[in-house]
Amino acid sequence: MDNKNTQKMLLLINGLKIILTIFTSTFFTSYIVALNKSNIFGAGIINVGSFYLSQYLIYILTYLLLSRFVAKSNRVNFLRLAIIINGLLLISLVFFGNYLLNWIFLAGALIGVSDAFYNSSYLVMKNEVVKKKNINNFNIKVSVLTNLINIIIPIILGYLIDLTTFNYIAIYVIVIVVFQLIFSFFISPYRPKLPKFKLKEFCLYLKNNAEDRSKLKWNYLNLFFAGFKNTYKVLIVILTIYVFETNFSLGILTSIFSIITTILLIIFKKFEYHKKMNKLLVFMIVSILPIILCVLFIILQNSLILIALNFSLTLAIQLSEYASNSSRDAIIKCLNKYEYIVEHQFLSEAFMCLSRILSYTIFIIVGLFQNITLFTILLIILISLNPIKFYFMYKLETVRENLSKELNNI
Repeated sequence: MDNKNTQKMLLLINGLKIILTIFTSTFFTSYIVALNKSNIFGAGIINVGSFYLSQYLIYILTYLLLSRFVAKSNRVNFLRLAIIINGLLLISLVFFGNYLLNWIFLAGALIGVSDAFYNSSYLVMKNEVVKKKNINNFNIKVSVLTNLINIIIPIILGYLIDLTTFNYIAIYVIVIVVFQLIFSFFISPYRPKLPKFKLKEFCLYLKNNAEDRSKLKWNYLNLFFAGFKNTYKVLIVILTIYVFETNFSLGILTSIFSIITTILLIIFKKFEYHKKMNKLLVFMIVSILPIILCVLFIILQNSLILIALNFSLTLAIQLSEYASNSSRDAIIKCLNKYEYIVEHQFLSEAFMCLSRILSYTIFIIVGLFQNITLFTILLIILISLNPIKFYFMYKLETVRENLSKELNNI
């Protein structure tokens, strides 16, 4: 397999997937909220929570089932199948229209199946193709590409959704899927050397190898707390729509934050490369700032503070995803356990889904009380978990760096 060419194609395919994700997360949430405009903090929260709860329940179950096929399949063919299914399910979702609330659990389940097909193949291919010494560069490219897409696409999507209807999105989904498939044909076929899904064997390996388990536990703890960020992202979207009322405003804010975050990520990468910063200090500042802003917003109810809070969370999320993804992908290689890449990726996703399922269950319970105060309390609690998550991420980064010093480049 042409490694450099494959990395480029994976970047392009994933970039197009990010566009689809913007639709299925930020703007789909705002659409559900719009359908519950008269009772945002009651029925709105319950429906949004139900959508995401069903999504992640079905996602992890489907991911587990598909991992067995990914382990023994041609990776590229499975990725193409995943792209097609991803597109078909998203198109079917679009045509729910105003009847979406009647099928909210089914809609979430369709997204879950769609994402499981894509991630079960993409995450494994990325982990196998990108060498450990290149994983930081690859993930910073993913982060910068994500932010560049977030600069343009949210404004366009927000404008189109306000101007037309969600049905027009089906056309864009078809175009994106076609381009993803075209790019996939520039990747050479690849079949794994060990075509078997060995989750039980991997769990026994972790149980019987205390030293390796102590290293990998930081990855899984980090990802468990990372799962909560998905919920507070949704909470912030709901607050932003509640305050600014239009998708176009949401799109403009997302784009502005992405420009600034892209610049800061590049600066972070530069200083990280030259080892001229205290990572723990940076992580703690980035994680504590949103807590302060969240408390100020709840006390003052000021839209400017909400904008600052939104930006601080965007920065925290992007920095978190860049560092977490790099270490998550590299640590299993640093331990020379290539045969467990599929199993490692599944467990990583499972820990994130566990916290997401837990937080969206609480999310629905809060909606039953139809109380904005409880909503804001939940937001504070979830954001307050950030310092814990960043601490685990710092420990994971430290373990990975120490292992890298001991091993030759992979």
